[in-house]
Amino acid sequence: MGISLSGVVAMLFLEYPIRLRVKAGNAKDYVFCFSSMSRITNIKVDDQIIDVPDLIPMIAAGNSMQDYDIQYGDKVFITKLIDSQKKAINSYPVVAIRMTKPHLPFDSRYKLRKFLCYTDDTNWKQIYYCHKSRIKEEVSVEMFTKSCQKSYEKNPFELGEAKCGIISETYDVREKAYHYSVHPTNLLYGIVSYISA
Repeated sequence: MGISLSGVVAMLFLEYPIRLRVKAGNAKDYVFCFSSMSRITNIKVDDQIIDVPDLIPMIAAGNSMQDYDIQYGDKVFITKLIDSQKKAINSYPVVAIRMTKPHLPFDSRYKLRKFLCYTDDTNWKQIYYCHKSRIKEEVSVEMFTKSCQKSYEKNPFELGEAKCGIISETYDVREKAYHYSVHPTNLLYGIVSYISA
């Protein structure tokens, strides 16, 4: 009896650990979705050994998360969220968001963004003033409004239900500017729990 293709792939994953790469830059930039990485069961964080066998390791590709201590090539360990947890974020972590439209074959389907807040409407100005303490000082209400509106128009989805959308922040290295995006909450994949160089 021969071995199926899925069986061969499973053996390769066991023998040569393959990890996903996650975009930490412009979502339009091509990032090959796979990378090899040695098997990791624990990491050292602040002189403590942390077990991470149940977390999903990804490798950051890009420089947009430098403000949040994630550099190009860092390993990020992600706690995957179940549906009920996606509307229960009560801090402001870096999150992994699943993209529904990869641009090219094998392009990464995930991107890192800084979680800002939930939203259920498009009153960007009101959202800006409600969350101003967490928005970068150099970002004006006009810049924030324009950025959110542009993002929402590009990928519109139905708003109205509580916490049905999230707003995230990223830094564009080429433009040297912060951008804000609007995403359906159900596209949240997980929260970055640990970072390792």
